[in-house]
Amino acid sequence: MAIALPDGLDKIAKNRRLQSAITALCFILMSMLFFNKIFTSDYGIHLSIGKHFIDTGQVPDREFMNYPILNQPMNYEELGFQAILYTVYRFVGSDGVSVFVWLMATLSFFFIYKSLRARDINPYVALFTMLLFAMPFRVRLQPRPEIIAYFFTSFLIYGCSLFYYRGNRKIIYSFPFVFLLWANIHPSTLAGLGAVGAFGTQSLVILYKDKFDRTSLKKNLLVPLGIFALCGIATVLSKHGVDSVMTPIRLMVNPDQMSGISEMTSIKNSGFYGFYKYILGVTVVFGALGLIAWRIKIHDIIMAVYGMRLPLKVARGMGFMSIYTIPLVAQSIDGILRRLGEYFAARQEAGNAARMKAAREKDNPRKKQGKKGSPSAKVSPAPVPSLAGMLRLRLPLALAWLVFLGSVGYGAYYIRSGTADIVESGIGLTEHKFSLKSGEFLRNLDIKGNMFNFFDLGGFVEWQLFPGKLSFIDGRAGNPSLFAEHQMITSGSGDIENVFKKYGITYVVTKTVDSSGNVLPLISYLASSPNWELVFADGLAVVFVKNVPENRAIIERYRLSKSVLGNQIVSELLHSVYLGVNKIFVYYTVANIYMNSGDNASARRYLEMARAISDHPSLTAAINRLDSMRKTR
Repeated sequence: MAIALPDGLDKIAKNRRLQSAITALCFILMSMLFFNKIFTSDYGIHLSIGKHFIDTGQVPDREFMNYPILNQPMNYEELGFQAILYTVYRFVGSDGVSVFVWLMATLSFFFIYKSLRARDINPYVALFTMLLFAMPFRVRLQPRPEIIAYFFTSFLIYGCSLFYYRGNRKIIYSFPFVFLLWANIHPSTLAGLGAVGAFGTQSLVILYKDKFDRTSLKKNLLVPLGIFALCGIATVLSKHGVDSVMTPIRLMVNPDQMSGISEMTSIKNSGFYGFYKYILGVTVVFGALGLIAWRIKIHDIIMAVYGMRLPLKVARGMGFMSIYTIPLVAQSIDGILRRLGEYFAARQEAGNAARMKAAREKDNPRKKQGKKGSPSAKVSPAPVPSLAGMLRLRLPLALAWLVFLGSVGYGAYYIRSGTADIVESGIGLTEHKFSLKSGEFLRNLDIKGNMFNFFDLGGFVEWQLFPGKLSFIDGRAGNPSLFAEHQMITSGSGDIENVFKKYGITYVVTKTVDSSGNVLPLISYLASSPNWELVFADGLAVVFVKNVPENRAIIERYRLSKSVLGNQIVSELLHSVYLGVNKIFVYYTVANIYMNSGDNASARRYLEMARAISDHPSLTAAINRLDSMRKTR
């Protein structure tokens, strides 16, 4: 016998509109996590190329921003996305771009949620699973072409779920058109082909259950297979052709070619590896339990394996990891809870049946009738099971929910708190990345000759200065020999002045530390060379000009003492902790800078800040050395 809920709770549980409102509110609150300030170095590149295309109306096929390779053939693979991004920026600025990114991320998660509901997965299981994966998803959520790939991939997963689990056979006919549009915006359709291909395994499962019936073969295998082929053809027919598929394959097969680029290295080499391992552990544990409960889908396994492997190739893959892995975890958790519910419901039903039988036998009229066959007693109702017995049946199910909610809650808190300083919530530009003052300074700087810029600033200077001043290199790194020369210069090795002479370089725009928090050796070279003078430093970027007669007026007006470079390095290092650089590494490096300058009090303060995060013995030893030095004075 079921235990009735109080009238109020019973009405809430059965009120479908109220339940829909609650889930909608929870989803909207979760989507607020997707408001991130803009920090990507590629932002300026995308805006500059998009502006050029919108203003001229011409599809570029040659380089027009990097002067060393000017007019050389260049493949603008992301032009569709860049045109969309610049259009948004043109009308609503960087704040509007942040809202646009939020919208694309929210729609992506909306399609994932709808795909889970198409499988009848509990809405709260879906929402809480998505909350956990929203944390790593948001870490690198920026105005990059990947947001388009997230959107289309999520839609395809939703469409496949409707086809296989709701019998909606029309939606997959839109897939080839989706791929054609997607491939012309960004060559990342391999992600979509992978998702559709993974779901194709469900065709084989259905066909096996239908005992290879001819009608089933046509409906469930041949039609999806034909649609998949059309998707591939549509991809190749785009303006990018085969590169729409081959570009991500080349990157995954040989990620070392981009190893010098921020976020294009393995997640193992980033500060997010600990979070990745937690997500991996949750996925493996719940996936294994779902397999034991026999409530798991082959296509979910395939997508999750690919999704979890991708960040090991490139750290930016964390977004795809979330989209690909949510279905496996949600399906497994929902399957486990349903299996437990069915098991204990069966036990309760068996217990009720046994009690009813015992009651009938006890009150059987034949055993208590008189000689005339009249019954001597009425049949009594079955005994109500005790509260302890009911709780004993429901306790394992409640514990399962607690384990799930505890895992999700702890994981969400762990990742959210660990990335609080790394991922800056809000809209618009972060104050820790872009030196808008340097942009204004350089726009007004009347200088002859060419610029050398640090790779990470290429997009920024193009956004701020093009077409008035051209960049040396940017985040596309389209020319290997040019990138090699850039690396030689920034590493402070080789004959730097000859390279400067080769390109007619008369001023240098750079940061003092790279995206990993390491001080650039180029800074030491420029600081020690009498051929170069520091004319700008604002804590985010520095500008050096060549000490030649043509630049004398500039030098006399703007010259700064090179002694400020120490404070500049410290400032950039402290900004870098908001961009993903390990705090302990930064604080330890800053402490060493202060020790070398004789400021032991500041050095000790930063060592204490590092030790507050980690109790590594080296930090304690460094603090003890400083204390002993102070005592001996």
